[in-house]
Amino acid sequence: MILKINFDIKESILKLKDACSEHLKDMIEKALNSKEKDSFKAIRDFGPACGINDGFSGVIHLLVKYDNLKQMLIANSKAGGDTSARAMIATIIFIANHEIGQLPKEWMNINAKI
Repeated sequence: MILKINFDIKESILKLKDACSEHLKDMIEKALNSKEKDSFKAIRDFGPACGINDGFSGVIHLLVKYDNLKQMLIANSKAGGDTSARAMIATIIFIANHEIGQLPKEWMNINAKI
């Protein structure tokens, strides 16, 4: 059974934005305005590093731009920098609103040994 919450990510972000500091509001606004930009360029402009000041807007950008998990994760990876932190946060939020079936089956069969 798949539980689907059905919320609009952008709408939820806009509702929460009003309770944020001016600094966070600015980062959210920049991310929302970047939806039509190429993800590589947008994330590079925000800063691809792992800190909140760099990564936060990148996560918001990915969430509002993509409705396909595989495309979102590939675009994130191509942007470079701290792709794992952005991917973890964006994927958790993305899957909360979409069916987990969007995760490519071949990715589920990866058997990495560390």
